[in-house]
Amino acid sequence: MKKLTLLIVTLLISACSEEVTFTNSERSFDSNIWKSSPNQRYSMLEDFYKQSAMTLDSSEIIDKLGQPDAYYLYDEFPAYRLSESQDCLVAFVIDRSTKKVSEVLLEPEGCMD
Repeated sequence: MKKLTLLIVTLLISACSEEVTFTNSERSFDSNIWKSSPNQRYSMLEDFYKQSAMTLDSSEIIDKLGQPDAYYLYDEFPAYRLSESQDCLVAFVIDRSTKKVSEVLLEPEGCMD
């Protein structure tokens, strides 16, 4: 029974810590390009995510990425368009207790595949 419990806990922890990747997003993050060119944003998303996305709060996200194009679900979750021609957003979900980014989502899911 103890082995089964340990296995379940290990699987849950590894599932929760799955690393996010953004396919074909290989360009270095540049704040000025991000702010001025929505069509270039997705190409920099992986680098931004790896650099610091999960350590930032909402105001730090806005400092680096500029004013949000929209908000996801609530006014506290900044979201940015990833294309001028497609309906595709990246949303930064903020944890209410830590005030830091807890999740980075593409909406609709898989929109840049």
